Amino acid sequence: MEMKKRVLTILLSALLVTNISACNYELNHDDLETEETTTLETTSTEFLDTGDTQNTTDSTEQNNQSLTPTYSTQALVEVLQLPNIFASVLQNETTVYGSFLDSKENGYLNDFIIGSTVKFAFVSSIDLDENGIKDVVVLEDGDKVIILKEYEGTVYAWQYRDSALYNLRIDGTYNWSGEAGQIYGSAKLQFDGTRRNDVELDRVEYNEKFYINKIEVSQEEYLSYVQNKKLAEKADRYLWQTGFEKSDSQINGK
Repeated sequence: MEMKKRVLTILLSALLVTNISACNYELNHDDLETEETTTLETTSTEFLDTGDTQNTTDSTEQNNQSLTPTYSTQALVEVLQLPNIFASVLQNETTVYGSFLDSKENGYLNDFIIGSTVKFAFVSSIDLDENGIKDVVVLEDGDKVIILKEYEGTVYAWQYRDSALYNLRIDGTYNWSGEAGQIYGSAKLQFDGTRRNDVELDRVEYNEKFYINKIEVSQEEYLSYVQNKKLAEKADRYLWQTGFEKSDSQINGK
């Protein structure tokens, strides 16, 4: 009888510890959800997205690539109504110019920008000058963004990480983020000849400092600005089947 009492006492003690642990977990979990929700309601807006939000979106899109219509180079050129020079660049027939091209002045898209392993990329195009001619093409290749801009018969290229440009809109505005999403904002594409000279529209630093047109403002002023900001439509994105293969230089490791 004494042995049964001891076993029963041990079992009850174990059950009590388990229940206490479960209650503590539920309490902490609820507190965490409340804290996260409050933070999002205070700092997030339709106008500004963090890099983490964009990465989540891209992952979803990549998972659904098999369900997304894909376009060959020729079909992409037709649907985007791209000028001949962009079509030639996408078909690897014309070189592009860019300072990041391994110290070379120019190179083909396959060799120097997209790389040998990419078979698909998201493509957007906009008419930044609003003259009826598409003059900017943006390629989203995994964790990279490539901006192509035509100037006086030559296509120039700029390459960045995906967090440096996302949510591109038809007026050339876009979102960006850095420092693991701790600094973020929006800007507008702008070119001065062969130089890219974007205009910063707003910026947030560590949810402590807020800027509009590079002028520091209060959080209330910033949130009012964001809530009243009229946004242009997002640029259409098309999934491009590049058809690229390894070039001789890539095969030989040059």
